[in-house]
Amino acid sequence: MVMSNVLMASGQLIRKNVHGKGFIAGQGSGVLTIDGTPAVGEVWLYERVPNSGKLIARTQSRSDGTYAIEFIPPERRYMVVGTDPDGVHNAVVADRITPALMPEFE
Repeated sequence: MVMSNVLMASGQLIRKNVHGKGFIAGQGSGVLTIDGTPAVGEVWLYERVPNSGKLIARTQSRSDGTYAIEFIPPERRYMVVGTDPDGVHNAVVADRITPALMPEFE
């Protein structure tokens, strides 16, 4: 499956030529927060391939800080970067993230 320029419930998701059966979701302790409070912000997903660092997707978290990026290759590793849309706070990074399999592919 190949997805391109997809709009998701969590906000606008921009991605090109991404395909796979995995997903990464910000929920529980992994939600986007600003000053400790769940918030709306941009979430960027980069591939962790040697010498790549390619931007795979970009989305916006919901007001409760949750987000989801689906249909990515589960065998790869990723870096998730959360940003403050007002630019007051530095970005937060979660590195070497392994996607989970989407339930319909388990």
